[in-house]
Amino acid sequence: MSAANYRLMRSALGLFDRAPAQLGAEQLEQAREQAAKEQAIEELILRTAEASAVQIDDSDVEQAVEQIAQRFADAREFEQALADNGLDRGALASAIAQELRVNGALERVAEQVPPVSEEEIEAFYRRHPKKFWRDELRTVRHILITINEDFAENRRASAYQRTSALADQLSQSSQAVTEYFAQLAERYSECPSAMHGGLIGSLPRGHLYPELDSVLFRMEEGQVKGVVESPMGYHVLLCEQITPPGLVPLEQVREKIAETIQGQRSEQAKRQWIKALQKCGC
Repeated sequence: MSAANYRLMRSALGLFDRAPAQLGAEQLEQAREQAAKEQAIEELILRTAEASAVQIDDSDVEQAVEQIAQRFADAREFEQALADNGLDRGALASAIAQELRVNGALERVAEQVPPVSEEEIEAFYRRHPKKFWRDELRTVRHILITINEDFAENRRASAYQRTSALADQLSQSSQAVTEYFAQLAERYSECPSAMHGGLIGSLPRGHLYPELDSVLFRMEEGQVKGVVESPMGYHVLLCEQITPPGLVPLEQVREKIAETIQGQRSEQAKRQWIKALQKCGC
């Protein structure tokens, strides 16, 4: 009975993120229907040679129990939810071990799927150009001086002067702009990105504050701009690199495409295997 009780609790948590005792009548019925469907499939799978060959590690079972426990406010609520469903930790662990055996059997089926070929990867890339279209990117660094009236050096006027002085230093320097900008950012910026030379990253439009975004996407590659104000404070910006829009090169997405196709095939193989078990009732 513990496995059936666990399935009901799992279905309730999966569908509604609540224990069965917390559900209304309609939701509880949905959870019961879902649990019944899963039970029928699991019983078929557990009778297969694939399931018999699966080895269950006690540490995996305990980890799964803890993951469920973490979905509750505290240990007391978790224990109460188990009791409400006719379970305790031992019964839950037993039911989870059975679930892991089912999942292991399905993975064994998935392992039989042949690997994706290079021809299939290239064909997928050609058929789905929209998936691999990349908008224009700007690699941006910044130096941030915050505004805080509680500190003399960060009062609005002082913060502006400090930021303006940094912008002037950069504009007048003969050093390589990125290297010098990174040095100043590490020394003066009040943003955590200072640890990385002020590097924010390569971003498309719309990922920064509008005040920064509008300036950044009018800048030329290698240009420094300041002072720019945002809700964070005053900034000096460096547009380090401009990557024009276009298709992401195949080499950059080859592995991801292979994983996508392999995943789709694996899921299809699992579904077909389960259908075959249901058809023969074995």
